[in-house]
Amino acid sequence: MARRGDGFRRVKGLRALVMLLAAVFLVGCASAGDIKPGTIRGLDDDGYVKTTEGFGVVTRGCPDSQLWMAALETAATLRPTGHFFSYGPLKILSADEAAGVIKAEDPMNFWRKGSYVGIFIHRLREDTRLVEVTSFWDTKSVVITNPWEKDLLRAISVRLPCVVPSERALLLGIR
Repeated sequence: MARRGDGFRRVKGLRALVMLLAAVFLVGCASAGDIKPGTIRGLDDDGYVKTTEGFGVVTRGCPDSQLWMAALETAATLRPTGHFFSYGPLKILSADEAAGVIKAEDPMNFWRKGSYVGIFIHRLREDTRLVEVTSFWDTKSVVITNPWEKDLLRAISVRLPCVVPSERALLLGIR
């Protein structure tokens, strides 16, 4: 036999469940504020410099303005290919040439989640720079590889004559 007030308890329990699910969903979301540079960890299997947040290439002898233009123009125009879903081009959220930081977004569409991408130009030595790309999905529950890091680095590298092979760069002691 149902007691008086049981319906209220069920509604209250449902409300608690909805609030819990909303909290889990919000905690699992990422934003452009989460974009950050990493520190060098070594090399990955594809020959890129691996950082704690993404991947990079080392350049030597290119003017900073050439690095900046290659990174900014590539980010604004690249559409990675060879993936199951279509991506890009990136929407530039902020670009600070003095700091060497580009923050961008590849918005979500009907077929897939969106991404946040950061490009960081680090000064390692007088004439040596690390161009690092970090990326992550806009939700933390996606398990497929984000295509932006290596595709963007590959396209930037093609535009720069001063990219140093990563193995040689590590021998130079760039850590």
